[in-house]
Amino acid sequence: MKRHFRYARGAAVMLALGLSGCGGGGSSSVISDRSFTAWSDIDPPRSIVVEGISTERTYTAPAPGFKVTDLGPAEQSTTTTATLTYNSNGNLTKIVLTTPYSSVTWDEARDDLIVEDTGVIGLASEVEASRGLIADAIELGWDFQTFGTWATGFGTGAGRTGAFSIGARTLGRNIPTDDTATFEGLTRGRYIDDAGQAYSTESALSVDVDFRDRTLDFSTRDTEKINLDTAFTSAAGNLDLTGTLTYQLGVNSFSGAVNATGLSGTAKGRFYGPNAEELGGYFDLHGAGVETYIGGFGAGQ
Repeated sequence: MKRHFRYARGAAVMLALGLSGCGGGGSSSVISDRSFTAWSDIDPPRSIVVEGISTERTYTAPAPGFKVTDLGPAEQSTTTTATLTYNSNGNLTKIVLTTPYSSVTWDEARDDLIVEDTGVIGLASEVEASRGLIADAIELGWDFQTFGTWATGFGTGAGRTGAFSIGARTLGRNIPTDDTATFEGLTRGRYIDDAGQAYSTESALSVDVDFRDRTLDFSTRDTEKINLDTAFTSAAGNLDLTGTLTYQLGVNSFSGAVNATGLSGTAKGRFYGPNAEELGGYFDLHGAGVETYIGGFGAGQ
């Protein structure tokens, strides 16, 4: 029988990624496993390695204002991994995100914070001056994928910011070829305006897939942004995304141009599950000066 388990609930996820709270206990010998198939197949205690894709950029934000003054080019990866460790109570206690360009760890054993609330698990490490989040797949009803965002270098003047998508990738030959489907989900991201002010973002996502034409009509709505200095939340319809993504027959990798008001860039992703039951990916857009919008997304039918 498949075992569905839940992450520990702590205090509310930090507003603007400023966490308070702690995770659960229940230590036991952890089994390592590199063959992720579904969240419902995990039998804790266990450490699993989940493969995926990512995009990231370096940034400079000098004191005392810590406004972003410079951003590096997008560095994208198809070999990103996330190692997730669960204790015997089924609580997520450690995450190690590894890309060809960087690695970041959140570990309760060194007093990092891993706190879940309303479908998102917030992450904070003073050791690495990092903040991040990962969508709670179980809470959101997903079984084959999830996504997240991260940023390092908080209060240090420089770091990296990015987004990732991980999961059990659909074999190319198992992607349907004669049907259509609508996938509903969400995004989380980080927006830097042209003055260098940083925000976290969230939005609803719809993706209409035509498996016959191999096209995905991609759109987000109801976007909100949270000022990382003031924690003030405001509507951000200018960050709603639209675009059309495509893929080749038998190849599980879709991409295409996406746009928002004054921003343009790309979205890339994959289908997940035995027969493309879910999808996920990331987007990376650029505007004038340092204006940038980076995020991850996930959705299911």
